Amino acid sequence: LRQTALSDKVNPRVRLAAAVALTNYGNSDGMPLLKTALVDDSYGRYLPPLLDHLDFKLGRPVLVGALRSSNQVLRLAAIEAIGRDGGDPEIVLLKEAGTRTDDPMEIAQVAWSLGHIGRPNCIPVLLGMIQNPQPQVRDTAADSLGHAVEHITAHSAKSH
Repeated sequence: LRQTALSDKVNPRVRLAAAVALTNYGNSDGMPLLKTALVDDSYGRYLPPLLDHLDFKLGRPVLVGALRSSNQVLRLAAIEAIGRDGGDPEIVLLKEAGTRTDDPMEIAQVAWSLGHIGRPNCIPVLLGMIQNPQPQVRDTAADSLGHAVEHITAHSAKSH
């Protein structure tokens, strides 16, 4: 994997996939390539579907970079990946991402991700999002609020 990720002779999509795979073995050798993909479209166009497969802890800097990208597809993929594996520190990142855009689809994706993180700190953010005038944001925020409450309740029951 390391050799594939670092070889200029390998297809960019394959190189990125190898770099992502390396993170799942605790290896950061592919991180420079992943960070390059955030700003280089010849690589960046292949990055969005791979973000879900990054080791979250090792790949977090790439996800944060993608969250701040000018490329909406990359931002949406980062928001989703953060929602799948994020925790309390990522709630703030998602809240900020939701305030940096007026796009209802992107704000709804933030709501979905907050619901999947499902921590008590998500509740106030989701309650605010329910007030959004866009139906897709309101509906997603309401569904996500329910999901978050279920997650919090289930987690609370396990710890007692």
